[in-house]
Amino acid sequence: MIKIHAIQTGKVRVKQFQVTGARNIFSRLRQLFFTQNWSDWHPVYCWLVEHPDGPFLIDVGEITEVHKRGYLPESIGFKSSVQYDVKREDEVDNKLKKRVKPFFMEKNCD
Repeated sequence: MIKIHAIQTGKVRVKQFQVTGARNIFSRLRQLFFTQNWSDWHPVYCWLVEHPDGPFLIDVGEITEVHKRGYLPESIGFKSSVQYDVKREDEVDNKLKKRVKPFFMEKNCD
Protein backbone atom coordinates (compact mmCIF):
# COMPACT_ATOMS: atom_id res chain seq x y z
CA MET A 1 0.00 0.00 0.00
CA ILE A 2 1.18 3.52 -0.81
CA LYS A 3 0.35 6.47 1.45
CA ILE A 4 0.75 10.11 0.47
CA HIS A 5 1.11 12.81 3.14
CA ALA A 6 1.18 16.57 2.74
CA ILE A 7 3.45 18.36 5.20
CA GLN A 8 3.06 22.12 5.58
CA THR A 9 6.38 23.97 5.42
CA GLY A 10 5.18 27.55 5.68
CA LYS A 11 2.67 29.97 4.18
CA VAL A 12 2.56 32.27 1.17
CA ARG A 13 0.27 35.05 0.01
CA VAL A 14 0.09 37.02 -3.21
CA LYS A 15 -1.62 40.17 -4.36
CA GLN A 16 -5.37 39.58 -4.61
CA PHE A 17 -5.53 40.23 -8.37
CA GLN A 18 -3.23 37.25 -8.92
CA VAL A 19 -5.98 35.07 -7.48
CA THR A 20 -9.05 36.78 -8.91
CA GLY A 21 -7.64 38.33 -12.08
CA ALA A 22 -7.43 41.89 -13.41
CA ARG A 23 -9.35 43.55 -16.23
CA ASN A 24 -6.26 44.64 -18.16
CA ILE A 25 -2.53 45.31 -17.89
CA PHE A 26 -3.08 48.78 -16.41
CA SER A 27 -5.29 47.39 -13.67
CA ARG A 28 -2.73 44.67 -12.99
CA LEU A 29 0.15 47.15 -12.69
CA ARG A 30 -1.85 49.52 -10.48
CA GLN A 31 -2.82 46.68 -8.13
CA LEU A 32 0.70 45.30 -8.09
CA PHE A 33 2.48 48.52 -7.15
CA PHE A 34 -0.12 50.77 -5.52
CA THR A 35 -2.37 48.58 -3.38
CA GLN A 36 -1.96 46.39 -0.34
CA ASN A 37 -4.77 44.01 -1.27
CA TRP A 38 -3.33 40.62 -0.36
CA SER A 39 -4.88 37.17 -0.69
CA ASP A 40 -5.38 35.02 2.36
CA TRP A 41 -2.37 33.04 3.50
CA HIS A 42 -2.02 29.73 1.65
CA PRO A 43 -0.06 26.73 2.91
CA VAL A 44 3.13 25.60 1.21
CA TYR A 45 3.42 21.82 1.16
CA CYS A 46 5.89 19.10 0.47
CA TRP A 47 4.72 15.55 -0.15
CA LEU A 48 5.92 12.45 1.69
CA VAL A 49 5.19 9.19 -0.11
CA GLU A 50 5.30 5.95 1.83
CA HIS A 51 6.17 3.40 -0.84
CA PRO A 52 6.98 -0.32 -0.51
CA ASP A 53 10.52 0.49 -1.72
CA GLY A 54 10.87 3.15 0.99
CA PRO A 55 9.72 6.69 1.75
CA PHE A 56 10.53 9.62 -0.51
CA LEU A 57 9.80 13.35 -0.64
CA ILE A 58 8.35 15.16 -3.60
CA ASP A 59 9.34 18.80 -3.43
CA VAL A 60 10.71 20.07 -0.14
CA GLY A 61 8.28 22.91 0.49
CA GLU A 62 9.93 26.20 1.40
CA ILE A 63 12.85 27.10 3.65
CA THR A 64 13.78 30.17 5.70
CA GLU A 65 16.31 31.15 3.03
CA VAL A 66 13.29 32.65 1.26
CA HIS A 67 13.72 35.66 3.57
CA LYS A 68 17.40 36.22 2.67
CA ARG A 69 18.43 38.71 0.04
CA GLY A 70 19.35 37.06 -3.25
CA TYR A 71 17.48 33.80 -2.67
CA LEU A 72 14.51 34.92 -4.79
CA PRO A 73 14.42 37.23 -7.81
CA GLU A 74 15.35 40.79 -6.90
CA SER A 75 12.89 42.44 -9.30
CA ILE A 76 10.54 45.00 -7.80
CA GLY A 77 7.63 43.24 -9.49
CA PHE A 78 8.35 39.97 -7.72
CA LYS A 79 9.03 41.60 -4.36
CA SER A 80 5.77 43.53 -4.66
CA SER A 81 3.67 40.48 -5.46
CA VAL A 82 4.51 37.74 -2.95
CA GLN A 83 5.07 37.37 0.80
CA TYR A 84 6.26 34.31 2.69
CA ASP A 85 5.84 33.23 6.28
CA VAL A 86 8.38 30.47 6.87
CA LYS A 87 10.09 29.78 10.17
CA ARG A 88 12.95 27.38 10.85
CA GLU A 89 10.59 25.02 12.71
CA ASP A 90 8.41 24.88 9.55
CA GLU A 91 11.16 23.40 7.38
CA VAL A 92 10.68 19.79 6.37
CA ASP A 93 13.79 18.46 8.13
CA ASN A 94 12.49 19.76 11.46
CA LYS A 95 9.01 18.39 10.81
CA LEU A 96 10.44 14.96 10.04
CA LYS A 97 12.75 15.03 13.07
CA LYS A 98 9.81 15.86 15.32
CA ARG A 99 7.72 13.26 13.52
CA VAL A 100 4.92 15.75 13.08
CA LYS A 101 1.94 13.87 11.72
CA PRO A 102 1.00 15.10 8.26
CA PHE A 103 -2.45 16.60 8.48
CA PHE A 104 -3.75 17.58 5.08
CA MET A 105 -4.23 14.44 3.05
CA GLU A 106 -3.72 10.79 3.68
CA LYS A 107 -4.72 8.75 0.67
CA ASN A 108 -4.21 5.05 0.29
CA CYS A 109 -3.38 3.92 -3.23
CA ASP A 110 -3.47 0.29 -4.28
